[in-house]
Amino acid sequence: MEVYPEHYKTWKKLGRPPVVSPKVHIGFRLAADVVDAVRATGPGYNARVEKVLRIALAKGELSADPPAADEEASAFGTGLQARAPGAAPPKFSC
Repeated sequence: MEVYPEHYKTWKKLGRPPVVSPKVHIGFRLAADVVDAVRATGPGYNARVEKVLRIALAKGELSADPPAADEEASAFGTGLQARAPGAAPPKFSC
């Protein structure tokens, strides 16, 4: 069967419709205990992490200036602390 351009334009496009503001894939490295804690919250953790980041941005808690070494553990009020090897990961909630 031969397809002409005018026929092709009338065909229904398959797949999802385009999104107004699509999500962007990024990659960065996190400490293993942070990743363990986030993943331990179960399915949907990506959306919860996004929500926590949005809240931190709205509060002005994220900046280009890195926190001092003594402020790093509590920079965002996460309460994450070092844990013993093999210990259960800390709770992560929003």
